[in-house]
Amino acid sequence: MEKLMVVKLVTSKGSGSYGGLASYILDKSHDGAKVVDTEFSNCPYSTTEKNLSFIKKMQDLNQSAKSDKTMHLIVSFREGDIPLKDTLKDIEHELLKSIGMESHHRLSVTHNNTANFHMHIAINRIHPETFKLIDPWQSKKKLDRKAMELEERHQLKKDNHAPNDLLKQAGVIFDDIQYSKSKDIEIHSGIDSLLTWIKEEALDDIKEVLKDPKSSLDNLHQVLANHNLE
Repeated sequence: MEKLMVVKLVTSKGSGSYGGLASYILDKSHDGAKVVDTEFSNCPYSTTEKNLSFIKKMQDLNQSAKSDKTMHLIVSFREGDIPLKDTLKDIEHELLKSIGMESHHRLSVTHNNTANFHMHIAINRIHPETFKLIDPWQSKKKLDRKAMELEERHQLKKDNHAPNDLLKQAGVIFDDIQYSKSKDIEIHSGIDSLLTWIKEEALDDIKEVLKDPKSSLDNLHQVLANHNLE
């Protein structure tokens, strides 16, 4: 089966919580049912809670930052493709290196709850030595460029890595009848339609919150915020 890797930089609209994002990608509300594997990078402890506490303390060292101290990346693969752990680790490291953040503290979690196996990366944007908030210049372009290199290195099918803002410019949301046609378009053009992205990346998470009797409105807002849908 042909492989395809898509890297999405989830843009936050406010100063989100690292702990909130970590709880979401660790699927704590469902005892980690959709989690395949977790890995911390540049963190000193062997337990999840200690590393999360460490990252929170590191973020607290910068009290002047006005924007979000956390960066959220999603790396998604073609249906049926589950890369080996070493491949995922190399992809994660090289993507972060491409934007100068390979030394930053981060948590990577892989999920198998959708048709597309995917990896969430929650990155502390506070530099581990200077404690300054890092906002890489042209990070999306750099990530897309590196993704092309990684596709070749790991024999993944090349995507054109069109910027996410093209979706907004298109201003089109396909209904269910048009879904099949929209999928054909994206295969040829490499541009994910908004509907496809929601169905493959966010819809299952939204459904899980809605059907869970323990869920609150705050839980729903957290899921929407994690997918930049608020």
